Amino acid sequence: ESYNEREASDTIRPIIDAIRYCHSIGVIHRDLKPENLLCYHETIKIADFGLVKDIEGKRGTLTGGVTPVYAAPETFDGWASRFCDQYSLAIVYQELLTGERPEPAFLISKPYKVDTVKATISQALFFERKASRVA
Repeated sequence: ESYNEREASDTIRPIIDAIRYCHSIGVIHRDLKPENLLCYHETIKIADFGLVKDIEGKRGTLTGGVTPVYAAPETFDGWASRFCDQYSLAIVYQELLTGERPEPAFLISKPYKVDTVKATISQALFFERKASRVA
C-alpha cells in the first residue's frame, strides 16, 4: 500500500523534525527504517537508538548493525554524517510513495567494499527470511 504525496509528507515531516533536532546536538541515528518508526496514539516515535553515534564527519568502522537497504553508500566506505540519516529518510519516503522498497544505491552506484556489502546483504536477507518463517 502506498501513500499519496500529502499523506507521505505529513507522515515524514515530524520524523524529519526529530532527526533535525538530533543532528543539532551532534547525534546521528544511523539506522532509520520503517521498523524503527513507531506509531503511538497517532504520533510517530523514532525507536532503536542502539547505533547512535556522536561521530559527525569522522571515519571508522560504521557498517556493523546498519540495515543495508536504508544505509547510505558512504556508510560502507566507513563514513558517517547527518547525510546518512537524510539518505535513509529519503528511502523511507520513497517507500511510502510507491509502496515498494527501492533498489539499494550501493548496488546501482560505485562499488563500496563489495565483499563487505555482499556479506551484510546476505546476513540481512537470512534474518529477514528467518523472521518471516517465524511470523
